[in-house]
Amino acid sequence: MITINLAGTDSDGSVAGYVIKSLPSNGLLYSDAAMTSPIAVGDLVTGPVPIYAWF
Repeated sequence: MITINLAGTDSDGSVAGYVIKSLPSNGLLYSDAAMTSPIAVGDLVTGPVPIYAWF
């Protein structure tokens, strides 16, 4: 398992989330460390910044 830290900035100072535009070619992304909730292309990933995903 690899933890991916999604972080960034926004001109108004608040990042509400990230839209997943593509997935890794050899694996899946998950929204939880237990790797039970896969993330799909087009999903909006939200939460406190930084936001984490797992591969």
